[in-house]
Amino acid sequence: MKKKFLALFGLISFSPFLVVACQKNDFIKDKRTFVFKNNFANDWGSLGFLLPNYLSENINKINLATSAKLFRIESNNQPEIDFRDNIILKPTELNYSFENASSISVIKDNNLIAYDNDEINLVDYDTQSSNNPEIFSPKKDKGNGFNNPYIFIPSSNEKSINNKSFFNDLKSSKGFSVSLSENENFWIDNNFNKKRMLKINDFRLGIFRNLLKSPRFRKDFNIDIKTTNNALLFDDDSLYFLLKQNEIDINKLLDFNSDTLDIKTLNNKTLDLENLFLRLFIQTNFSDALANNIELKNKSLINIANELIKLDQNQLNWFASYYVIKQNKPELISLQKNPFYKYKDTFNDLEKIDFQYSTIPLPNEAFANQIFYAFKQNIISELAFNKLSLIEKEQILNDYEKYNISYEREVNRTFLNNKIILNLLPDFENGFFNENFAILYYGLKYKSDNQLDWNNLYNKKALAFQSLFNNVANLAFLNEDKALWLSQAPKDIYLKNNQNRLNYNTLKDAYENVFKKNYLTIENNEISIKTKHNKKIEASLKENLKAADFEDIKNNLNALINDFYNQSNSKDDIKVTIPVFLFEATNQQIQKLDIIKNLFLEINPKLKVDFKIVKNYEEFNLYFKQNKSIYKFNDFSLNSPDTFDFIKNEILLENSNIFTLISLKQNDENFQRIFPSLIALIKSLQLEIPNEQKNEPKSYKNYLFSNKFELENKILTYLKNSSVEKQLSLIKEINQLISQIYSFDNFINLNSFDKVVYQNHFIKPISYDGLYYLQDIKIK
Repeated sequence: MKKKFLALFGLISFSPFLVVACQKNDFIKDKRTFVFKNNFANDWGSLGFLLPNYLSENINKINLATSAKLFRIESNNQPEIDFRDNIILKPTELNYSFENASSISVIKDNNLIAYDNDEINLVDYDTQSSNNPEIFSPKKDKGNGFNNPYIFIPSSNEKSINNKSFFNDLKSSKGFSVSLSENENFWIDNNFNKKRMLKINDFRLGIFRNLLKSPRFRKDFNIDIKTTNNALLFDDDSLYFLLKQNEIDINKLLDFNSDTLDIKTLNNKTLDLENLFLRLFIQTNFSDALANNIELKNKSLINIANELIKLDQNQLNWFASYYVIKQNKPELISLQKNPFYKYKDTFNDLEKIDFQYSTIPLPNEAFANQIFYAFKQNIISELAFNKLSLIEKEQILNDYEKYNISYEREVNRTFLNNKIILNLLPDFENGFFNENFAILYYGLKYKSDNQLDWNNLYNKKALAFQSLFNNVANLAFLNEDKALWLSQAPKDIYLKNNQNRLNYNTLKDAYENVFKKNYLTIENNEISIKTKHNKKIEASLKENLKAADFEDIKNNLNALINDFYNQSNSKDDIKVTIPVFLFEATNQQIQKLDIIKNLFLEINPKLKVDFKIVKNYEEFNLYFKQNKSIYKFNDFSLNSPDTFDFIKNEILLENSNIFTLISLKQNDENFQRIFPSLIALIKSLQLEIPNEQKNEPKSYKNYLFSNKFELENKILTYLKNSSVEKQLSLIKEINQLISQIYSFDNFINLNSFDKVVYQNHFIKPISYDGLYYLQDIKIK
């Protein structure tokens, strides 16, 4: 993907060249200590290594430094950047690395191909081509440099996992087996006392523990266990679904009598297992080793599971990793280098890493000011440039030669962009809205037997009212510093297709295509789809917050409201409370919500909209998790960082109600016009629902629950045969259905890079795909 470095580096125009590693800093006494200061409480807790890395950046950093892994991505060099021409002169160098694995053998065409090293070629940036096969000369793709700030270094060694043949073999494979470097690594406690040798079954137990979190796995394998330890066991089907999708023989994988970790396909089927390898070993902590004193051989899975949940916390807090958690308190987690770990370099890495926390978080502005001066006094090691005030940014830029300015790439292929969506099927009896609003917004109607009339739900007037209501304000002006992203989809997920005529690589590349906006009206008693105009910058805040088509939206909303009152005996107002999640609401954010509230009154004095600022977890649970609001909490993580997995998960997630609503309305002419791609997908599934039950949402909910695996496979097959254009249409329709909400979280940074300032004696490679390995930071 082309990187917009002009926008990225536009603030700096005073130096033609800046090598991003600047002067040495002589003020820090202990140069091999790195200190983070965080404006939040310690979320790692006491058992953070059992939590998924994606839960937070803090958990991710600590787990990547302190967990025993088989493989990882190693990074070297802080990038050198030419700011004048906005190009990378020398990128961060990446390669795949054996951590505790000693070899991996891939089954291809009934042959076993062994890869037993992670060697890479020497790199020569001065020569465009070399006759020496052991020298890699990267091709410069932008003038005298590179577009990307990192580059993978290949290997000419045919036995290296960095040789191109390794991933080529995985792409057409029946499986692979991983062997451990025996007698090379110890489990130790946080006082550096050796406990025992690390074994391959410790990694298998880590996988088993993650599988146990899946209710479907426990059901399918007849494992009935109970635990009050939520960190050890909470509902998460991610790993189980990943293995099922790749048709992996789970019984063989969980064979604790095997001396290797065996990932084999069922019936020796040849499949593309590249993504499975990356998800299992690189992008997640699914396969991280789990400390234990269990005798694992010759035992049933149920017996191992019951012993696993009884492990005490002290036992689990052993380490067989680069760093050991030496201290863990509410205000501090301190890591110290493991003296027994097998290192490639030992003389210039970090000895100690401190994560400092705020038990009572400060206001953002006060915290930014605090860390700025703490950084200048060498109390902390890094400074997030985008969190500083304009004055503080100018101080750094005006004195740039004194600072070690670098960049971190903001990559998101796993986390949902926003976890709040429109609630398609709320509790109509106890909602934070009155009946008049429910009639207009949802098409609520009761039959003579006091049962909901599901046929009337989302009728054409309701569809138009909901669309107009959601488009009253110019949502882009809720955050002027970032780009509006009305989607739950992670911005960097890959677009999967063999024939990509649009030349898109990630969803973010298709920004203009996916987020072409429209709204619905009623014209001549029929649904009309109108394209929204782009909003021009106005003089006043109020005018900027009005939709570009505000007058047309106002007229059409008024027509629907007047029609409602003409046909109704009700004299009551149309009332709704919209929850907005803001732990720390600024005065400007409150002002913007007040203006939008008054825009609704300007449209019609009967339209009474109230914004509830949700400030704590109790309120969050009430307004977003109890099905009472027009918005709801909706969360999941992707097994595979691509559009296939996002579309499949979003549609089949019971909580989103997309599958239920689209199935219920698949023969509705209005839905067929507004959501043609979703309707086509649902029809392709050929749902077997008795005719007498086709008008009941619970029929589709039950069908989804009973047939989820089958539906997943059908949707994946459908998507594999779909063009990129069809995928984008599906995502656009999903967005239109659930993501047009009033929120300050529906925004992204299109540039992808944020400036970071490090103390001058650090060499910090750019993190790849959010994998922030502290062990790769070096000292000058």
